[in-house]
Amino acid sequence: MPTSVLQDVNAGPSAVAQRVEKVATTEPVDGLWLDAQDRFYLSAFQEDAVKVLTPDGRITTLVQDPRLRWPDTFAQGPDGAIYVTASHIQDSPWFHEKGWVRKSFALFKFSPPAQAGSSTAGGSDRAHPPRQ
Repeated sequence: MPTSVLQDVNAGPSAVAQRVEKVATTEPVDGLWLDAQDRFYLSAFQEDAVKVLTPDGRITTLVQDPRLRWPDTFAQGPDGAIYVTASHIQDSPWFHEKGWVRKSFALFKFSPPAQAGSSTAGGSDRAHPPRQ
């Protein structure tokens, strides 16, 4: 729905509900990011991946890496790079009686596609952890 609907303090629930539009059918995601080219980045936690939904409705895998366990929160830096955390939720005590299975939490960085609809991130399909 347009943000103007959400900003209208006089709009009741039925007015808001009438403006909801389906954009795409996705898998479960835990993080979203919208860039300046109207591309949605989706955290595909079941695949250790980040996918991108382009304005034409296509969803493609942008980066996939086994170290990107349960990608979560996104942010974009002033240089245009996109950062995403590996939260390791599936490795937490919620899912394992004996406590954390892995604790190698990391912040990953990747470059968004140069053109709308591109399916590779900076020529690579792997996320890169920050340099130390």
